[in-house]
Amino acid sequence: MAVITKRRSQGMRWCWAGAAVAGVVASWLFSDRSDVGTRTPIASETPAAGGDRGPAQIAMPRSARAPSPARAAVACVAQRFDVTFAGHAESSCVGATQVLQNGSLRSYRVDAQGHGTRWLVIDAAGNRVVSAALGTGDSPEFECRDDQCADIVVGEADLQGMRRIALDAARLPRNTGPGDDAVLTGQLTAAEGDADVAVGACRGQSVLISRQDAAPLHFCPDDGSSIDSADAGYVTYSFLGLDGGSIRVSFDAGGILHRVSYGALRCIDDGCAYVSIAPAVEGGRVMDFGGTLVQEEGGDGVRRNWATLTGRLLLP
Repeated sequence: MAVITKRRSQGMRWCWAGAAVAGVVASWLFSDRSDVGTRTPIASETPAAGGDRGPAQIAMPRSARAPSPARAAVACVAQRFDVTFAGHAESSCVGATQVLQNGSLRSYRVDAQGHGTRWLVIDAAGNRVVSAALGTGDSPEFECRDDQCADIVVGEADLQGMRRIALDAARLPRNTGPGDDAVLTGQLTAAEGDADVAVGACRGQSVLISRQDAAPLHFCPDDGSSIDSADAGYVTYSFLGLDGGSIRVSFDAGGILHRVSYGALRCIDDGCAYVSIAPAVEGGRVMDFGGTLVQEEGGDGVRRNWATLTGRLLLP
C-alpha cells in the first residue's frame, strides 16, 4: 500500500504542474494583444527619470559621424593657406585668386570664404615680390617688403597662363603695434589671363608682349624712356619695366628705325614690320607696334624663340 500511495502523490504533482502551464498559455492566448507590434527594448537602453525608458543609444561608427571642427575647417572648396601667430595655427579658406595688372606691377589677392574677413595681397614685378600684406579689415595688420618677402615665391606662368605662388613659412612683421609676426604656409594659384588692367596705369603707353613659351605680359615703362647709348651712329632708347625686362629701340643718324629688342629677342631694319612712328599731340613721338615680331635665332639661322609686340611707346 505504501508504494501505491507514493506513485499516486507523484501523479498528482504532475497533474497540478500541467494545469498551471495550461493556465499560462490560455491567459496569453485570450488576453488583450493591443501591444503587439510595439518595439522590443534594446539592451543598451538606460531607464530615464521616473522609471521610463528613453530612446536607444546606438553607437555610430567613426566614419558615419560628423567631421570634427578642426577637420572641417581645412576642407576648403577652392584653396587655402595656413597662418601661425602667437604659437597658434589657423587655416584660411579663400576663393579664386584675383589678379590686377597695374603697369608692370601685378597684384594677387585672395579673400576668406565663409566666416571671417581675412585677406592677403601679394604685389610682384614679374617673379620678384615687392610686398605682401595680410589683414582682416581696411588696413593690413601684417606686412613685408622687398627682401623681407624672400619666402614668397611667384613661379613662372605656364602655357595656360597659370602661376603657382608658394608661401614657404613666409614671415610678415606686425605693423599694428607690439605682437608676434604672422607666418604663412601654403600654395596659391593664379590665372594670368584673368588679369584686370588698371585704367591709365601706363600713362598713355603700354605694350602687350605675346610670348611663345609663356603667358602674355602687359609691359609698362616705369619712368618712361631714356637714352641708353649713342654710338656707332645709332641712338638707342630703353624702356624699363618693373619686372626687370626692357624694350630697346634704335635709330640711325637719319632717324630711321634700325632695331627693336626685348631681352634676347629682336628685329632689325626691314625685319621690324608693323611699326609706325608719328608726332604726338603733347610733343615728342608715338611709336605704335601692330604685332611686330621679335625673335631669337641660333647660329644656323633657325628661329629659337619669338614674341610679338602690340601697343605703343612714347619717344622724345
